[in-house]
Amino acid sequence: MKPDQDDSSTSFWQNINNVRENVWFALSTMWRLDKKLFIFSSSIYAFQGLTPILIAFLTGQLIDFTIAASAGTAGLMLPLSMLAALAATQVLFSHSFNMQYYITIRLRKVFSMYLAEKVFDKFQQLDHNHYEDSTFNKLANKITYNVNVISLVPERTLQLLTRVLQLVATTLAIIVLSPSIVLLLFVSIIPLVVTLMKTARARWQVWDWIDNELRLRNYLGRTLQNVDEVNELKIFKLSTYFRALWRKYYSRTEDARIDVERHSQKRLLGSSVFEGLIQFGIGAILLLRVVRNAAFSLGDFEFYRRLVADFSNASGQMASGFQSLSESNLFLHDYRDFIALKPQVKHSKKPTHINEKVTPRIEFRDVGFKYPKSNKYVLRHLNMIIEPGDDIALVGANGAGKTTIIKLLMRFYDVSEGEILVDNINIRDTDISQWYKQVGALFQQFNKYPYLKVKRSIGVGDVARVDDIEGIQAASEKAGAHAYIDKLPHKYDTVLTKVFDDGTDLSGGEWQRVALARAFFRDANILILDEPTSAVDAKAEYEIFERINATQKEKTTIIISHRFSTVRNADKIYVIDDGKIVEAGSHEELMKQSGMYHELFETQAQGYR
Repeated sequence: MKPDQDDSSTSFWQNINNVRENVWFALSTMWRLDKKLFIFSSSIYAFQGLTPILIAFLTGQLIDFTIAASAGTAGLMLPLSMLAALAATQVLFSHSFNMQYYITIRLRKVFSMYLAEKVFDKFQQLDHNHYEDSTFNKLANKITYNVNVISLVPERTLQLLTRVLQLVATTLAIIVLSPSIVLLLFVSIIPLVVTLMKTARARWQVWDWIDNELRLRNYLGRTLQNVDEVNELKIFKLSTYFRALWRKYYSRTEDARIDVERHSQKRLLGSSVFEGLIQFGIGAILLLRVVRNAAFSLGDFEFYRRLVADFSNASGQMASGFQSLSESNLFLHDYRDFIALKPQVKHSKKPTHINEKVTPRIEFRDVGFKYPKSNKYVLRHLNMIIEPGDDIALVGANGAGKTTIIKLLMRFYDVSEGEILVDNINIRDTDISQWYKQVGALFQQFNKYPYLKVKRSIGVGDVARVDDIEGIQAASEKAGAHAYIDKLPHKYDTVLTKVFDDGTDLSGGEWQRVALARAFFRDANILILDEPTSAVDAKAEYEIFERINATQKEKTTIIISHRFSTVRNADKIYVIDDGKIVEAGSHEELMKQSGMYHELFETQAQGYR
């Protein structure tokens, strides 16, 4: 389907119903968020809707009183009074737009913050089943790029209601003169309304059409400006190639949107000509009344001429406002669909309490797992017991299932078969937030938080004591990071990016130690380390694990590493192959078996001989 096509005749009424639901959602939300602001804003819009009719009436009266005064049939006080009233009304009317702008930015701030925080919450509530789903990412992408459009719904709704109020009042005033003129006025705006509705839907549809290319365009744009990637771009001379790709996708995505507007302009021209012809006819009717009917004064002519002009202006703005609201509504509908998403990893409504102060016993009992939309098992019939205080290591080739075990333990996914027990309680039945308090982790793809000061980058490991500088320094010592942090320009108050004045950057190994310090600062009962020392030298690695062994005796440590110098000191090593545990034991025990572990160890050791 082309982006400027409409679905069917039913889509119009479906859109009307969606607008009604979303308008109610937006207005009721604003009422809950700030009642005073909502009332004040509504009052200003109502004043703006009724004032043009009052100005038209005062202008007509001013003309008639001025004519009467010039003919000597009335005094000068009446036209002066009308002139003063007209001036005062116009001053208030003009100033209302200044007030409207001020109220609008406050309204937008409140509603935008609400929308954004709901999205933040939803991202935290959902699980990896969603993050790795293309439909979810397309929906999230559409919301992200159109959050400003969505945040305008309350404002556009009130603007639309203002025009509706103005239109109703104008219609009631004109219908006294001639119902046929009112009918002509409504007929004149039908082509405009239809055109704007189609355009609004086409603008929304085009996002689905360009989604993949838009994401590629933005990825290429970010890459071309990413200081962390600029060196490789220079060496491989990729800048010209990437820029050509960016230009292609930029042109395609923007041309698709321009094409929607091009089709719209053709239809808008036709509707404008049609409306203009009807406006001319109505003006001619009013002019004939002045000429042929002595009771119909020049002031009456001006009053009704202004009303007709106000009707045309209000109806045009109403149609345009409805188009804008319809466009915002479609994206708001996506937003509400996004917020309505439910985690596929279900959490117990009545979770079983686990003792946070005691290191738990963990058991994988006949666990099987396959990723969503896949029929292939990544793990199958996996059995493993981790006693409190165990220091274990998981080894195996890439793709063997080691990281998947950690993902299941963290409940990023639920097992497909079997169960994971925490102190003999199914992990599904525990309180997930309480369970996470038990765990400190350093993932292979760890977060850097470069815009934070060093102390914050480490302190977020335990937000409850984020300002505990002594604890932060102790964790840094443990991770081997304190020595170089202490030499930074502002020590623990240094920002870790050169984007800011006096900021600095770190090497890969230094960043890894900061991340490790964050995991240590959490001081959790279970420490999970996924390739924790891949970016540090052998001496630093030895020192780090000496500190871990000295401080984690009563706690559990789970390490994934390809470095056998890292894993050989573990109490128990599990060798994973093709989703199964094929060997388990200490380093010495596994070496005696002359199995897979022995082969992997010897292969790596040969590189040092």
